[in-house]
Amino acid sequence: MAYLALCLVLFTAVAADEGDLSSPVAVLTDGNFEEALIDTEKRVWMVEFYAPWCAHCKALAPKYEEAAVKVKAMRFAKVDATAHKVQATKYGVTGYPSLFWIRDRAQRKYRGGHSVEGFAQLAKRLAEPAVEQLADGTAYEAFLQKDTVVWVFGGDTNGAVCAGAAKAYRAAAAQYQDELVFAETTDAGVLAGFKAPSLTKSGCFIAKADKAAGYEHPKFFKLSELEGEGAADALPKWLEQNKFPLVVELNSKTFWSVSHANRKLVAAIVDPGANPKASVEWTKDLHRLALPSSSKLPKAVREQFLFGVMDGAEKDEKGKSLVQEFLSGYGVNIQADLPRVVVFDISDRNNERYYEEAVGDAAAAEALLLGIGDGTVSPRYQGMLGNLDKAWRWAKRVAPFLKALDFLPRFAFVAPFALLLLYGFLNMLCGDDEEEDDDDESDDAKKQD
Repeated sequence: MAYLALCLVLFTAVAADEGDLSSPVAVLTDGNFEEALIDTEKRVWMVEFYAPWCAHCKALAPKYEEAAVKVKAMRFAKVDATAHKVQATKYGVTGYPSLFWIRDRAQRKYRGGHSVEGFAQLAKRLAEPAVEQLADGTAYEAFLQKDTVVWVFGGDTNGAVCAGAAKAYRAAAAQYQDELVFAETTDAGVLAGFKAPSLTKSGCFIAKADKAAGYEHPKFFKLSELEGEGAADALPKWLEQNKFPLVVELNSKTFWSVSHANRKLVAAIVDPGANPKASVEWTKDLHRLALPSSSKLPKAVREQFLFGVMDGAEKDEKGKSLVQEFLSGYGVNIQADLPRVVVFDISDRNNERYYEEAVGDAAAAEALLLGIGDGTVSPRYQGMLGNLDKAWRWAKRVAPFLKALDFLPRFAFVAPFALLLLYGFLNMLCGDDEEEDDDDESDDAKKQD
């Protein structure tokens, strides 16, 4: 009996190591992951990367198992990322649980609800056509109501340029189907409303239509970017950078994705409790800065930024602030400083920067953005560089003539002090040695006497 139990334990351990594609939640490993990818050409897979010790992963497990049974349109799987690091590294897993949906070998990070309903909603959406066909203006008007930002391919799908553009557009629509809405049309009336330069030149266009901009100011993708080096990633990259409305409602759930869209984020931080109209007023102010028809910012400067309004008084269900600690790291005291405009430039983890100049009104915000654009406003930093930056700003307030040295790196002014400290330390060591030598010579002299 003991022998059989031991065999069962060993068999279970081997099976876990090799994976199991037969259970409701398939167990994937570095060894069988390719087999699962082949199956993604037939159906959508949801894959969870987890760690055995992760509390959030343990909380998700029963819901995930239930979804695997109830959501028939999707195959569910899990990977122990601590044991099978090849795939975890490939997918860029840095936290647990990390979930991805995969179709035709193309993966997207899942950001929906960790519930049966959340998974079911995604499965339902992915089961629909990724691109809606619009027959006329009435269909187009109905399509505009589906989201605040929509994407349209207009014109012919034949010819060298437009056939390639249509193929790239449809592939991107399938990739972003969980998040964005796409359509195609050849209706002459709808096409005329876009006034797309590439429609006359090439016979087609790809456009973003934003409700906040009134739809009369569409943003066009440059079809020439679908040629040459980087062509495969050009349209997905453009969608990623432009997928947000003209002015975004920023909160603890949306901030990360907006601030990591490879553009600087202009955040007007307000306290609706102190001023109930603050969010509306700042949304209008930022609209004026963002809209080409009303903005005084040059196009090259304006297109560096995304714009959003953040509730600086956002709290959780227990009444604890969700943003106080975060904003304090950027020099903002939510009790005393609001409204305040901060520009975040934190897409690059290795070079996170921000701009904070005690700006509290729209005119000053415009001047701040112009200064960022022409380089007259310097960024601030966090971490060690941030501490050095704060020390340098303090030094300039004490001794204004130091502003002439702004062209130097922030750590440059520390170097002389560091060298002085090093000299003092070495001098102390050498001085002690000399004193010890003198003491030794004195002792020797006494012995001779």
